[in-house]
Amino acid sequence: MGRRGAEGWLLAVAIAAGACGEAAGQTDLAQLGRSSPEPTSTSDSITFAHHVAHILHENCAYCHRPGNVGPFSLLSYEDARARGRLIAEVTARRYMPPWLPEAGFGHLADERRLTDDEIALLRAWVADGMPMGDPTDIPPEPRWTEGWALGEPDLVVVMPVPFELSAEGPDVFRNFVIPLPVSSTRFVRAVELRPDARVAVHHAVMKIDRTDSSRRLDESDPGSGYGGMDAVSMAQHPDGYFLGWTPGRLPHPGWEGLAWRLDPGTDLILQLHLRPTGKREQVSATVGLFFAEEPPSQTPAMITLVSEEIDIPPGTADYEVAQSFELPVGVDVLSVYPHAHLLGKEIRAFAELPDGSTEWLVFIEDWDFYWQDEYRLAEPLFLPEGTILHMQYTFDNSSENPQNPNKPPRRVVHGNQSSDEMAELWVQVLPRTAEELEKLKLATLRKWMEVNPSNPFVYYNLGVALAERGQHAAAAGEYEEAIRRSPDFPEAYNNLGNALLQQAKSSEAVAAYRQAVASRPDFTEAHYNLGQALFSQGDLDGAVRHYQMALEIDAGLAEAEEKLGDAFRAQDKLADAVVHYRRAIELKPEFGRAHQSLGMVLAGTGQPGEAVEHLQVAIDLAPEAPLALIVLAELLAKHPDPAVRNPEEAIRLAKRATELTRSGHPVPLTVLAAAYASAGRYADAVASAEQALSLARQTGQTALAQNLRQQIEAYRRGGG
Repeated sequence: MGRRGAEGWLLAVAIAAGACGEAAGQTDLAQLGRSSPEPTSTSDSITFAHHVAHILHENCAYCHRPGNVGPFSLLSYEDARARGRLIAEVTARRYMPPWLPEAGFGHLADERRLTDDEIALLRAWVADGMPMGDPTDIPPEPRWTEGWALGEPDLVVVMPVPFELSAEGPDVFRNFVIPLPVSSTRFVRAVELRPDARVAVHHAVMKIDRTDSSRRLDESDPGSGYGGMDAVSMAQHPDGYFLGWTPGRLPHPGWEGLAWRLDPGTDLILQLHLRPTGKREQVSATVGLFFAEEPPSQTPAMITLVSEEIDIPPGTADYEVAQSFELPVGVDVLSVYPHAHLLGKEIRAFAELPDGSTEWLVFIEDWDFYWQDEYRLAEPLFLPEGTILHMQYTFDNSSENPQNPNKPPRRVVHGNQSSDEMAELWVQVLPRTAEELEKLKLATLRKWMEVNPSNPFVYYNLGVALAERGQHAAAAGEYEEAIRRSPDFPEAYNNLGNALLQQAKSSEAVAAYRQAVASRPDFTEAHYNLGQALFSQGDLDGAVRHYQMALEIDAGLAEAEEKLGDAFRAQDKLADAVVHYRRAIELKPEFGRAHQSLGMVLAGTGQPGEAVEHLQVAIDLAPEAPLALIVLAELLAKHPDPAVRNPEEAIRLAKRATELTRSGHPVPLTVLAAAYASAGRYADAVASAEQALSLARQTGQTALAQNLRQQIEAYRRGGG
């Protein structure tokens, strides 16, 4: 069975029960499944004060202290003496401190492992009667950072409603939706979780959802949050990151130059594995996010090795599954996270290099579902292109496995419940170039498709990756595959519409968007996109209808207000257009396109003063956008009101627009000519207008060319 066999299970029960009081401290070790170990020393000099206290303080007290996850404290001599025999037993078997990886198989950071000498000291101390020694030799109790371990977060969020955990019953997996109130894109370098009722929280996993899918699951499930280990939503791990928490694990401050993107409207999805404690618990959690000062210079990727071919007959003690993945590029390995359920026994993860050598990532001889963790490497490990990552897991479905939830054993297959089984290995890696990152992402998605060809999300995610690379035809094919496997998949229909629109297939795009809103009538993004597609076809009434439907669902969607303005403007309903442009700006004051459009309408409806203000804001927000420069330059050059007209500023703006278009478009040159004329510089006006005329002739703009010939004559007369 290994050291975490039946005796280890009894130890876990003893620890969970608290093993409290002097009676527990004096329990015969044979009652825990084995006779007392022989001490390695009987020296009278081994005392709590001089030898034992610092071991417990440095390795145990972080969890075993008042208010933390350990069921009892190990800070004082009295605490340690009351449980001395239990301490000797669990440390001798390396059941405590909880650290699953074997020594010598990979180089991991923050190892919670006692040395052989420390274990021998603890055993000898117990065998010698657990003397205190000189109290003045006892080191001061450790002091931990009050509040946040990483300092004050940039953003703190809390579960909206606490969850009431029953006193008794099975473990609970619950997902909580926490909105992240950011008004602009930020980059997160670190996350710190602080759960309440820590003794009830076994571990946590955090994902992000850029859609409203998790909110809808929350609304459909009574109570706080929604249930399940792997509920079907669009929540995902941030690109290249696994965000988790386990008792005793200190938050990582992040790697230099690495961070993940957080956009407005994103939800944090907090999944808690909860264990009843014998009394009702009000479970809540607070999450702190720490932002990077600059966007990341590099982006990691997550390689996931998965085997879903799990079908373990009852009584089988050594059922094996394996998976492998060949690296298409060289990478630095940053961390590994193995995952299995209650029948897991042995975990092997290693890399087979092209030269035939082997590099271990992690080896766990005695897996324990209740102490799973992510393991960071002490130093990044470079693996060259062609390296094969291997995952080899063994499961024990016999009655000898004390963690087997079935008595007697029954057949167990792959599944998301803890009574099912899983075999996964998450490897966080860092490719060395952006091109290599993209190549790796596509390879991992195709590997996932090979492992799970019936999963519609596999094809959907591959479609997203291809679309990000501009491969819209290929992306459309993957979205169609996702829809074939899941006909009611509104996100896939919506993205299919996007991919078709990118290929100028507006009719097909409209059909896809209509399917999206038919599958989910409250799908804001699909209504907005359908409005866009209808606008491109000239169906302005249809566009208005779907923009308005998007706003009925999300009244704060500034983009829909701005597009409504465009649609009304195209229908020459300028007063309505102004109303919606103003609403867009109220919702999103730094919405440059709305300022530009509003300024253009105001300029054409006799409101030059306010038009100038909005056009200037548009330019301030997007200095490289030539249209606002051209419109404002023309307004300042030609306006009859001297209070508005500003020829020199018009020249400056028109010159900038001409530079941005590389003097390759006649309109900026036409406006520049008008600005020169307004300033009395007629020779310059003629030169610019002649250059514009040449470009207009080359591009077949006959009406503009005719107008320019007339302007040139006027400029010559003005200069004469």
